[in-house]
Amino acid sequence: LQTTKSQSSLTLPLLAGDNMLGVLGVYSQTRNAFDAEEISLLNKLASDLSYGIMSLRTRQDRENALQQIRTHRANLKALIENAPDIYIWSVDRDLRIISLNTAFNDYLHEHFDMQLKPGDLAIEPFPPDVADDYTNLYARALRGEQVVVERTYYPLEKHQIHMEISLNPIHTDDGNITGVVIFSRDITSSKRAEEDLQNLNIRLARRARELLTLNEIGTTLGSALDTQRIY
Repeated sequence: LQTTKSQSSLTLPLLAGDNMLGVLGVYSQTRNAFDAEEISLLNKLASDLSYGIMSLRTRQDRENALQQIRTHRANLKALIENAPDIYIWSVDRDLRIISLNTAFNDYLHEHFDMQLKPGDLAIEPFPPDVADDYTNLYARALRGEQVVVERTYYPLEKHQIHMEISLNPIHTDDGNITGVVIFSRDITSSKRAEEDLQNLNIRLARRARELLTLNEIGTTLGSALDTQRIY
C-alpha cells in the first residue's frame, strides 16, 4: 500500500494476453525515483509475475480438470458395476478387451466356463460359430454402424439363453472410430413369457375351433331331428 511518505510511485499492469490479472504498485520515498532502465526492469518483473500467476492458475485448472475426470470415472465405474443385469464391455480395433464389468465376467464364467481381462481377445471364450457372429457384429460397429440384435445361444449344453446385444462405435473428437462399446442383457425370461403367451393363444384358438365344430355338429343334429319330427 502507498504510504504518506511516498514521493514516487509506479503502477504496472499484470497482463496475460488481453486479460488483466491485476496491477503491480511500486513506491519510493525519493522523488523521481524511477528512471527508464528501472522502469524497463520493473516491466520485466511484472511480465514474469504475470507468467507465474498464469502458470499457477493453469496448474490449478489442470488439477481441477483431472479431479473432475477422476470423479466422473469413479461414478461411471460405480454405475457400470452396479448394473448386475446388464453386461458391458468394450473392445479396440483389434477386438481386444479394453474394459468389462463384473456382471459380464460372471456371465462368461457361468455359461462358457471362462473369464476375460483387459488385453484378452474378446471372441476367445466363445465357440467358433458364436465367435464368427461376434466378429461380424464388431466389424459392422467399427464401420460406424450402431447394431442392435437378438441372439439365442446354447452354452455348455445347458438350456438355451436369449440375449439382446447393442454395439456402439467409440468416436474420438476428430471423428475416428477407435473401438466398440457393447451393452447386452439376458432376455430369456421375457422370451419364455412371449412363447408361453403364443402357446396359450394357439391352444385357445384350437379350443375355439373345437367348440365351433361341436356347435356346428349340434346345429346339424338338431336340424335333422326337427326334420324327422316333421315326417
